[in-house]
Amino acid sequence: MLATQSYHELPHDGDNQSQGLFSTFEISPQGRQAVVHADAGEWFASVDIAQYGTFATLRPDAGWLDIDNGTFHLASEMKPDTSGYEAGSGVRACSIGTVTATTERKSDSGGRGGARRFKTSFSKGSRRRLLRHFAKLDRRNYESDGVYFVTLSLPDVPASMDAHDWKRWLDTFLKRLRRRYEYAAGAWRLEMVKRKSGTLAGEMVGHFHLAIFNVPASKRHLPPVQLLAEFRKWASAAWTEIVGGDEAHLKAGVQTELARGKRVLRYLSKYVSKMPEDADASAIDIGRHWGIFNKAELPVSPVIRLWVHGFKNDAAMWLFRAIAGVPADKAMRLPSISIMADLERLRRGFARLGITTIPDEVMRGA
Repeated sequence: MLATQSYHELPHDGDNQSQGLFSTFEISPQGRQAVVHADAGEWFASVDIAQYGTFATLRPDAGWLDIDNGTFHLASEMKPDTSGYEAGSGVRACSIGTVTATTERKSDSGGRGGARRFKTSFSKGSRRRLLRHFAKLDRRNYESDGVYFVTLSLPDVPASMDAHDWKRWLDTFLKRLRRRYEYAAGAWRLEMVKRKSGTLAGEMVGHFHLAIFNVPASKRHLPPVQLLAEFRKWASAAWTEIVGGDEAHLKAGVQTELARGKRVLRYLSKYVSKMPEDADASAIDIGRHWGIFNKAELPVSPVIRLWVHGFKNDAAMWLFRAIAGVPADKAMRLPSISIMADLERLRRGFARLGITTIPDEVMRGA
């Protein structure tokens, strides 16, 4: 049963009781957990939403409002005092106003954290991380200027069948791209497919999908149609030269399409982030399957922060779990949960569940 089906089971305002003055929060990403006790106060959850994107993160117990003196503390700022730490005990204590926290290191064997293992296939997790980058982008940018979707194919007989060489060629292309279109930024994806014709028919050969933003911002003096034609001509010549292609490759080795609005999301899902269809493609070790280039110039949406009262933390978590499609009976003790949803959808969900949100600037002035 999905969490959506359990909305009606949430308690109403009159039935809610305070979470109490005893709660937990993640005090650091290194696997320490703090148990907090305070005389008078209430936990709040933070909701960070990409204002013009489709991404949001909820962090339960992210802030503490001290009712006695009207001060507001971020959980991330509650750092343990190591002055009374006894080596080998594994326990620390600290005091922040009326808040007292005790932290205990989790077992190294069962805790979360650590470096993400290197993936040699385009997994569902890898695809999810790529889509999250796109979900954080400002849609006003691609609704007006659009996005250039480019496919870079290898010649009929590539100079190398080593994926490391292919990526070196891509890196050269991206450097030339930035020199010509200084604000160009985006993502690339290496996809392995079976050749249907030519000398390598039936063989698994890679090609690159690129989503390029900000090309018009680099050449504002050119009309859109003329700019697209210029880009196609330049990209074909540059890629053919880099990979050592012939005249046939010059004509067909690069495909470029311009998309705006909702078509952008369709292209991102269909080409740049699609899962491998051939089992053989997943078995080939080609290293990283995707990457971001010129990240500083990506049109990232501004983020707004809202706060949810501790009474409603559970309701907000139900909403996020429902949008994410998490089963209602699945235990989920996480420091945060992120979903792909826009501001309006979340506002409608909060209103339906009777959740009142407080803007960050109001909360900080509490």
